[in-house]
Amino acid sequence: MIFSSAKKSFYTNEQQAQDAEKMLLTVTPLVQRIYRNKAMFAINKGLYSLVEFFFYLLGASCIVFSLILSKVFPFYIMDEFSRPHVYEEAGIGKGEIETFTISIRILVVLIGLLLIYIGTMLRSRGKRKSLLQEAAKELKHVENYLNGVKDAKLNEEENDPIQIT
Repeated sequence: MIFSSAKKSFYTNEQQAQDAEKMLLTVTPLVQRIYRNKAMFAINKGLYSLVEFFFYLLGASCIVFSLILSKVFPFYIMDEFSRPHVYEEAGIGKGEIETFTISIRILVVLIGLLLIYIGTMLRSRGKRKSLLQEAAKELKHVENYLNGVKDAKLNEEENDPIQIT
């Protein structure tokens, strides 16, 4: 175990000081790398929230658009196709034209659902980055603790009286 000791005070164990130095070699570069990008993390967090809201809004508007599709300029022609004189002249059945209209509406709804899904993916990515930032804070506490162990060992060595034999 890393910080095991038979003594009550962990500051007197030389093995723990060596273990602390080994762990500091691993933890310190990681903490410095994450803290170096702290400003970019804050900017990206706000940007992700804005883009996520945009995707939700765009997805919801696609779903609403599918409901009013027959009243919008280029798509009202689909409603015109369902009139009897059009499909009789074209030689197409009314069911085929209705199926085409319904498939266009379903396609628009699927695009809306896809945009909402992309928004949720952005949210989960933001949560992972927040979790990484929280882990960096905890690693900073571990780094401070290990530095304390190391400094306590150095202070102990400086305060030991020199024995002359």
